[in-house]
Amino acid sequence: NKINYNVIPAKAGIQINCHPEAKPKDLDEQRDSSLTLRMTTIKIMEKVKSIARNLINSKILIKTGIFALFLAVCILAPFIKIQLITGSIVNAVLFISVLTLGIEAGILIGFLPSLVSAFSGLLPVALLPMIPYIILSNTILVLIFSMLCKKSFFTGVIIASFSKFLFLYLSSSML
Repeated sequence: NKINYNVIPAKAGIQINCHPEAKPKDLDEQRDSSLTLRMTTIKIMEKVKSIARNLINSKILIKTGIFALFLAVCILAPFIKIQLITGSIVNAVLFISVLTLGIEAGILIGFLPSLVSAFSGLLPVALLPMIPYIILSNTILVLIFSMLCKKSFFTGVIIASFSKFLFLYLSSSML
């Protein structure tokens, strides 16, 4: 059996039949099949859009969950009552939040541990005036780390940490 390749021009495109003894379809059948193909393509594209929307929504939910987890860790950290451990935990969470969620999330997470410490009574009354400086130092840490971590993670951590320390040291010596 020989395969007869018939090429049939139509308004919607070109149809190639590759079946043995293929016979040309009439124009109406071709248009119907072309319309069916277009409708199927549209349905597939709508499904793809729906799947993409669901993925975007699930990414938002995942990021929200990660943000909530980081926030919980930072809020609970002051209850340890050992400043070295609390500060290390908060700084680590700030670094990780910048890497996973972005600068805005890191800054927002940096606000709450100090406020929780103040309102829960964990921070001595004498240190209450330091809260704005602690919040600002966390913001400095996040901003400097976010700028430097792209070049070198460890350099970003070291310079951001030192900048936070220097800012807190100078602020506390002025108060």
